[in-house]
Amino acid sequence: MSESRRTLWQESRFRIDVHTIRGRSGTAIERAFIDHPGAVVVWAEDDDGRVAMIENLRHSVGARLRELPAGTMRPGEDPALTAARELEEEAGLRAAEITPLGAFYLAPGSGNERMFAFLARGLTATAQQLDDDEEIRVVWTTAAALDADVAAGRIAVASTLATWALRKARVAPGVR
Repeated sequence: MSESRRTLWQESRFRIDVHTIRGRSGTAIERAFIDHPGAVVVWAEDDDGRVAMIENLRHSVGARLRELPAGTMRPGEDPALTAARELEEEAGLRAAEITPLGAFYLAPGSGNERMFAFLARGLTATAQQLDDDEEIRVVWTTAAALDADVAAGRIAVASTLATWALRKARVAPGVR
């Protein structure tokens, strides 16, 4: 555990803290970590079994990535409420039912961001409510096509891959 920490940088969604930790030898070591309020990712499936994905311009990697709708929680916000909000903002969809699929740490070696995955059903189209810096296009696919994209390495976003695995485990024979 950290003996002390100081904030190096902060913005509206997260901050970077420098932790002083004690090594096995007793030496004090400084490490920078991202302190994050958490996030959600949503597998939104319509009545025909189609899955809503987005093509998202990710400035950090300089590319458009295909991924499931996702977003950052507000401090203290219930993950299911975040999932509903982000699904509408990014994909222009409202869900009658939002069910937890599981949770995971995105990159525990560099931060504490915990992602909560949800299954959304009973979808109704609304309008996207994009932030000024977002360039997002909704793309519909099937679970089988997504399986093929994952197998071919065309999906490169960890939150989408983890949610895909959680969803597959849930629909496997004998699993509810």
